[in-house]
Amino acid sequence: LDMGLHLTLTSEWSVYRWGPVAGRSVVPGLVDDEGYLWRNVMQVYQGVGGATDQIEQELQAQIDLARKQGLVPTHIDSHMGTLYYNGSYFKVVCNLALKNDIPFMVFKYRPELQGVHPALGYYTQEVADTLEAAGFPLLDMLIPEEQVGDTYEEGFANYSKVISELPVGVTLMILHLGIDSPEFKHITGRHWARDQQYRIFTDPKMKEHLEKENITLIGWRELKEAIWDKRDKSIKKVF
Repeated sequence: LDMGLHLTLTSEWSVYRWGPVAGRSVVPGLVDDEGYLWRNVMQVYQGVGGATDQIEQELQAQIDLARKQGLVPTHIDSHMGTLYYNGSYFKVVCNLALKNDIPFMVFKYRPELQGVHPALGYYTQEVADTLEAAGFPLLDMLIPEEQVGDTYEEGFANYSKVISELPVGVTLMILHLGIDSPEFKHITGRHWARDQQYRIFTDPKMKEHLEKENITLIGWRELKEAIWDKRDKSIKKVF
């Protein structure tokens, strides 16, 4: 079973919140007045600014805690994309990936990325080439948007269409799977959407659709073994 580590610098829910693993006194720029991680990405940038040492300390603390609890991460990525929307933070996590021998989720360069958000201007072809040369598996396509519908049938049709139109290459589709419950309803108003995703992707008909479209399902373990584990391990930093 693939098990990644979702590195987190924000705590966005109104009644379900968490603080830093490193400790509030160690990373004071990462916490709000209530002692929790900031609620959104912009607040992180405003709170910690250019103090990337605090970013590095917190991310390393999360990795260390996961390993202490017995997790062997197949990959790492970023909650709410916080580590992607700041070039300095992005460099920190890429170097931590090498230090800890865990691939970080990165992508091939595409010119249209520059139009997604002005903060992504740092991600150039040169940056992508540097990461690839260091052994990072570069994904061809990311589908981050929810494709759920007002009804189960509409959601199923939406995801089926996206899958039918996938280009050749390695695509990562972000899903937030959940089973609806009274507790889940208190955490997020989108509980129904996550439940719908869960039901869609455990539906035998979706499995049939994937097979019909000749989609090969792989996980991060395959990417890690095929690319990351064969990299030049003398490379300890990329930036």
